[in-house]
Amino acid sequence: MYKVVLTSNDFTELIAVIDPWKEGEGTFYSPPADRAVAYIREHSSENLMLGDVAKTLNFSQFYVSKMLHKETGMTFPDILMKERVEKAKLELLKPKLTISEVGRNVGYRDVAHFSRAFKKVTGMTASEWRKAKGVSKRTDNLLDIMKMGDGATGSARK
Repeated sequence: MYKVVLTSNDFTELIAVIDPWKEGEGTFYSPPADRAVAYIREHSSENLMLGDVAKTLNFSQFYVSKMLHKETGMTFPDILMKERVEKAKLELLKPKLTISEVGRNVGYRDVAHFSRAFKKVTGMTASEWRKAKGVSKRTDNLLDIMKMGDGATGSARK
């Protein structure tokens, strides 16, 4: 028998592959909408504006806004917020980072704005989410969390 040991980089890469397909998000969009969502996901940590996405696709902001809403059911700000919160969840698994640092890392300049966005998307504060996942200052790495069997990351197999 073998024991699988994942480093935090392995785990992050795995989530990047799985993330778009969880919770029924594996819907295929038109090529322009798919490119727009991919661009938002890739650049969500930056000061991203709808105009940046539109310029990349060579479409008007109006068209991109309507296309995203029609195909995803969400507005550009909602997509951006959701992507940032998904990235924040991964960052929150790192116990050495403060919640303020996590907010800044995922694109929020103001921790209060990050806190409101996180609660809107998840229904709980970042601190509550972190506590529910068993992350504390004494948790040194993702493998410890996996051993706890938190459900979100699964458990290590032997």
